[in-house]
Amino acid sequence: MRKPHPQSKLKTLDAKAQERIRELLNENTLATAVELVKEKFAVATSQTALSNFRTWYDLCHEISDSAELAEAVKELLSDKKLKLAPETVSQAAQIVFENRALKRDDGNLFVALRVARQNDKRLEQNERKLKLEIEKFQTLVLEKSLDLFENKKLRDIAESSAPRADKIAALRKAAFADIDELEKSGKVELPQ
Repeated sequence: MRKPHPQSKLKTLDAKAQERIRELLNENTLATAVELVKEKFAVATSQTALSNFRTWYDLCHEISDSAELAEAVKELLSDKKLKLAPETVSQAAQIVFENRALKRDDGNLFVALRVARQNDKRLEQNERKLKLEIEKFQTLVLEKSLDLFENKKLRDIAESSAPRADKIAALRKAAFADIDELEKSGKVELPQ
């Protein structure tokens, strides 16, 4: 079994320990911090791992701060007096968040944020599509239910005292008789 990478060990520590390590990095050289982390947290690490940890930790906090700012902007713009559409408010907050990332001159972060936004849009589209499909299905079921009540033969089967499973089998046979005949015949004739 492979040993965990020294950098990943630092990232798995609790938030207070990570904060304390970041403070150690501010107060000491990397060489001294390596020894202090080993002594205080029982984590063997390297100067490179600590340097990478500092970058990662600062980025996480910057992203968190940007997210909090974006949420504050969203809250301010959600004021009913402004009469802004929820989509407009969300877009404004996202722009604030992304602009903070741009100031960091981190192209990879900016691209990742754009990809995340595109994925969110795709998810919203899929949710709308699913909602439409559910509505179509519900409409179809209700239309078929109306057909059932308009068709005396089907209505008589539904109102019979037969067990439910027998009713369903009889309804299926009666309702889809034309499809069953078509399947048996092997011919498909499209209506003109």
